[in-house]
Amino acid sequence: MLVPPPELLTLLVDATRSSFGADVSQEDVRHFVQTKADPQSGPIPKHFPSERKVFGWLIEVDVNASGSMNGAKPRSFSIGGESRLVKSWKGMLLDVCAIVAAQNAKNFEAVVNHIRGKRRSYFAYKSSNLTDGRQIRGTNIFVEVNLSANNIKSLCDALSRYFGYGSEIPMQFWNV
Repeated sequence: MLVPPPELLTLLVDATRSSFGADVSQEDVRHFVQTKADPQSGPIPKHFPSERKVFGWLIEVDVNASGSMNGAKPRSFSIGGESRLVKSWKGMLLDVCAIVAAQNAKNFEAVVNHIRGKRRSYFAYKSSNLTDGRQIRGTNIFVEVNLSANNIKSLCDALSRYFGYGSEIPMQFWNV
């Protein structure tokens, strides 16, 4: 059994609090490290699509994976057997997150805490930890919506792949 030194526990507690706004104790972190230190034993799948890089427990989303969305405006999308009309990329992101969270209530929180971009987190427990955080319907998690169309499309596609809905979310666009 892995027993982390107290200095490491303090560092992990501080990092968790500042990154996710979660109020955790050293005992919480010690228990997590002892039970989840092996990534193969947790909710993270053993295989990942090549466009995502895995650093320990962090899943980095490649914002260029979905191609350029410049000038495109989403009209509707489908995921998990549900179709939605949307007016904006932000609306699409919020709806995708809400659907995925509702259909994967058991794993959603554990997984999104490990998804991030190259320079920032996409999810947090406090909106103040994000530039423009909006609460995901039905959860206590906030998602960053101050993202480009490319970033939002890539993040939505990454959620779709990770939770087993397919490699890309089917969409329709407005003619602009």
